[in-house]
Formats: sequence, C-alpha cells, structure tokens
Amino acid sequence: MDQQAAHRLRVLQQQLTMEREVAAGLSLQECSAGDSAAYQRRNSSLDDVVIVSALRTPLTKAKRGGLKDTDAVDLLATVFKAVLEQSKINPIDIGDIVVGSVLGPSSQRANEARIASFFAGIPEEVPVRTVNRQCSSGLQAVADVAAAIKAGYYSVGLAAGVETMSSNPMAWEGGINPGVERFPKAQGCLMPMGVTSENVAAAFGVSRQTQDEFAAASHRKAAAAQAAGKFQAEIVPVHTKVKDPKTGAEQQVGWLLLSERQWETKSWQRAFTLGFVSHCVMHRFHTELCVTLYHAPRSSAAARLSLYSTPACPVVVV
Repeated sequence: MDQQAAHRLRVLQQQLTMEREVAAGLSLQECSAGDSAAYQRRNSSLDDVVIVSALRTPLTKAKRGGLKDTDAVDLLATVFKAVLEQSKINPIDIGDIVVGSVLGPSSQRANEARIASFFAGIPEEVPVRTVNRQCSSGLQAVADVAAAIKAGYYSVGLAAGVETMSSNPMAWEGGINPGVERFPKAQGCLMPMGVTSENVAAAFGVSRQTQDEFAAASHRKAAAAQAAGKFQAEIVPVHTKVKDPKTGAEQQVGWLLLSERQWETKSWQRAFTLGFVSHCVMHRFHTELCVTLYHAPRSSAAARLSLYSTPACPVVVV
C-alpha cells in the first residue's frame, strides 16, 4: 500500500472513531430506519418502473397466415386499444409512444404508428417515435420507455414492436457501397442470418445435437403451456380479413387457438352444421394448433363465434 492510500485510511479512521469524552453519556436508541422491528425491508422502491399491461396479437406465417392481409396500423391499433382498456390508463397521461420495428420503411412506419395511435383513441398531444435495433427493436422500445420514466421525463409510456413480413419482407434496397470490400467487419453486416448462427455455434462449441435437444425441450414446454391455456390472457383478438390470392375476394376471418384435446372434442364443428361457417383450414404455427374459420357473410361475427364456444371447450377467438 502506498503512503497516500495509507494516509487516507488513517484520516477516515479518525473521522469514524468517536472520542471517549464525546461518547460518554450516549446510548443506542431504537429507530424506524435501522434493523428494528419497525423497519420493513422491501425488494422494491417507490420509484421502480413497472409493466402494468403486456399484450400481443397472434403470431402467424408470412404471406399465407391469417394476418397476411392485415397491415401494421391495424395490428398496432388493436393492441394499443386493448392495453388502454386493460390498464385503465387515461391516454392523455401517456408521455411517449415508442415502437420498435426493423423491416418497415422508417418514415412510413413512424407515420403508421402515429395513425394507429389515433385509431386507438390516443390524443394528438401524445408523441410517437420508432426505434430500430434489428431483432431487439421491441425490447429497445421497452428499455427506452423505462429509462425515460426513470429519468423523470414522464410517468407513463407505451412501448411496442411491430413487424409484418407479408408486407415488408427482408430485403436490401439500393446498391452496396463498394468500400465494404476493404473492411472485413463491414462485410459481416451483409452476412445472412443462417451463416451467422453457424459461426456463433462454432465459436462457442454448441453442437447440432445440443441445439436440437434444446429446441425439442423448448417446444415441449411451449406445447404444455399452450394446452394449459397460459398464453390466452396475453393474446388480443384481431378482427380482420383475408384475401383469396386467386380471386382477390375478401372474407372475414377468426382464429381458434386450440389444444390437442380441444381439437379432438370437435365441439366447434357445430358451426358448420348450422351453415354459419363456409369452410375451414387447419394448420400449425409455432406450437399452437390453429383453425382458420372463414365466415359466411349472412350473420354477424359475434353471433357466429358464439356458436362453437362451450365451457368444455373454451375458445380464444383472435
């Protein structure tokens, strides 16, 4: 230890050591700030930033899923409105709306987010902006809102993320700067994700078998969670339409998220016998077994959907 450090320690010791004559007559007293019974330790603080509502739309396949003809405005507006209804927050109290998005055109996506806010009943006094940090853009939106609340810029914020790869597929617009050839790191920015994942696996020694085992375990957990209905509370119904790629005709569409057991009960098929559903397509996305119902136009969606919802086979129409 050098002399300066030793000197600092001696000074600190003198400041913390009470002289005997000063300490004479003093005694320790219980107070509400120490380790007494009057003090309750907590893992939270009064200025903690908390999430009061977290909702999403269903996840569907690009180009051929049930939301392929639903634009970013309707996706965002649906979730914005649902969050406001669930949280009971006054829209005027929102200090900022931050939307993470990767593939949508920058200025257009910002305007789409603004339009969606108006569709959801949010007043024009509430600002909107977008953020792009590639695959973590939605997470960055949450981080930005949390940081702004923590810094005191506002008390309530709305963070979101949106992508519609049916409308905005992965693509490179325009040419590539020829200077990329001189910078290996810059060349990496053009590397496909598949090649990137192989490089990461090799660098960290993650074998294909390990990856497959982890993926299988993950799908088993997700399937069990889906069967138990653990995702139902977070999925928001999206009322939309689907266009026939051959004829261009539009049809209203509803989603049924069913477990294997619920699918086997076939209670939803009562809708067919009454003629309220014209045809049905069953498919899977991720771990969810889904049924796309194309409704006949002569009855309201609410009336049709109620036909196949039973206590024994609860249906989430999204």
